[in-house]
Amino acid sequence: MKLFHFWLASVVLGATLGLPRLGATTEKPAPIAPPAPLDLPRLLQAFAQSPGLSARFVERKQLALLAAPLESAGMLYFAPTAGLARHVERPERSILVVDSKQVRMLDGTRWEIIDLAGKPVVRMFVESFLRILQGDLPALRLMYAIELQREASTPHKWTLVLRPRLDPMNKLIDRLELRGERLILAQLKIVEVGGDETQTQFSEVQPTRVFSDAERTRFFPAPAK
Repeated sequence: MKLFHFWLASVVLGATLGLPRLGATTEKPAPIAPPAPLDLPRLLQAFAQSPGLSARFVERKQLALLAAPLESAGMLYFAPTAGLARHVERPERSILVVDSKQVRMLDGTRWEIIDLAGKPVVRMFVESFLRILQGDLPALRLMYAIELQREASTPHKWTLVLRPRLDPMNKLIDRLELRGERLILAQLKIVEVGGDETQTQFSEVQPTRVFSDAERTRFFPAPAK
């Protein structure tokens, strides 16, 4: 369960960025916007067309046993061929990189690598977010009951609610809620069956991030062989 909570604190599904950071590539494609009217296939298709993304995040995890939420902050990066990376800046620095096969964690100078074959819940979370970013709607519908909510007054704003269908994740997670506008993710909320919640707010959203070779090495590190 410790690993599961660590993963919940690490995942920020479908993240994005807005303002370039120091060292970011200056060349990037024009922003991608889902055509109106916005629906689920068009939203996921737009995600699939993105060359990469990055986002600043602030995450708060509310546990029933704690009077105050646990908070962390940092940066997220996603590249289709490199995976999803989470760089925590506070309270302590760490790096987590996930792809469809493994989780790599760097704490100081110590690496830990977890094979997802023996971690079904973590594997489902990895696959869930990779499927969203890849725009794979058929695979997502096998894993979740999906509802896209919109307001008539703001047609480009959306809330995506995913309720797990498969065991063992449906025994632990009640639902995931993602809120955003066009391709800009604003918030991710994970509600566990027992009532604990993790909320992640995103800022500096850049949904069409292009990474140089040097940035791929920096943001998606791996242990030296």
